Amino acid sequence: MIGAGERPLAATASSAVLLRVSLNPDSIGMKNPGADLPVNASFQAKPGFFPFASFEGQNDNEVDAGEETAIIAQRFDRVVKRFVSFLMEYFTTKYRRLDPEPCYNVFFKRMDNVIAGQGSDEKEYRIKITRNGPYIVTGGVPLSEQIICQDSEGHSHGWREGKVFDVPNTYTLCRCGKSKNKPFCDGSHFRSDFDGTETANRATFSAQSVEVVGPGLTLSEVPVLCAEARFCQRAGDTWSLVKRSDDQECRRIAIEEAGECPSGRIVLKDKNGNIIEPELPPSIGLVEDEPAGFSGPIWVRGGIPTESADGFEYEQRNRVTLCRCGHSKNKPFCDGSHLEIKFKSSE
Repeated sequence: MIGAGERPLAATASSAVLLRVSLNPDSIGMKNPGADLPVNASFQAKPGFFPFASFEGQNDNEVDAGEETAIIAQRFDRVVKRFVSFLMEYFTTKYRRLDPEPCYNVFFKRMDNVIAGQGSDEKEYRIKITRNGPYIVTGGVPLSEQIICQDSEGHSHGWREGKVFDVPNTYTLCRCGKSKNKPFCDGSHFRSDFDGTETANRATFSAQSVEVVGPGLTLSEVPVLCAEARFCQRAGDTWSLVKRSDDQECRRIAIEEAGECPSGRIVLKDKNGNIIEPELPPSIGLVEDEPAGFSGPIWVRGGIPTESADGFEYEQRNRVTLCRCGHSKNKPFCDGSHLEIKFKSSE
């Protein structure tokens, strides 16, 4: 059992490890549960959610809150990370009397201490969407502001980096748009009764896309993914440039525009069918649209796996934009609603 002030257990990924984690609500920041909030409530673990793990309970899948849970794991690091994500999602959806600071920071930091330096050195970047709650980001994914720049004619062109955040191995990003501690979650989704239902089409990009074929380039697009960053509007627009892509300058600008688009709405291919994509290291950018005067979506780069609230794995892509204003009609993806509601991360 890991309690306040106790030293974390030592472990290696090469041997079986017995980790006991207390589910006592007091240890994860729950405030005065009270008689109407039973701490011995049971919940069902999702089948296959804990690879290489088993639990002590009434049966193989049931765990009682308030009791100790035994996790036997060969892959200690991955099991604990997924266990923590599931545990946090459970308590933040079932119990609404949570102190967000301990809930989202202290407990995760404590578990990070257990995981730190143990098992594989490989970072397992991942984003987990919680039901009507935040994005849980694991693996210490780099996080920074990414600011849209303009050219001399007022068109979106280029990016510059803003504030770089010092993040722990696991952190939570606000999805409802109401947090007073943006970009991080502070539990405001509870108070605002946020509806984070994911409505986006789950088919692959290629299955949804339509094409524009030019002499030197082919443009594939899924319009509903547009994040209204406006990089496609320079020099006419990307579509007209593709139609004139036998001209080297038109081809160059079309590739530049498509690559600067954060949402991945547009993907270009050359005459041989090779996809032309920018090289983006795994990282998360918080889009700040200075020309428009508002804040934009969460720019997920480098193919970071993203899992839905119900366990569905979205297609891994080089770049996508996730809604952080809470108003997209294509959740979890951005649909440009942040401009309509004049979303500002500073408010």
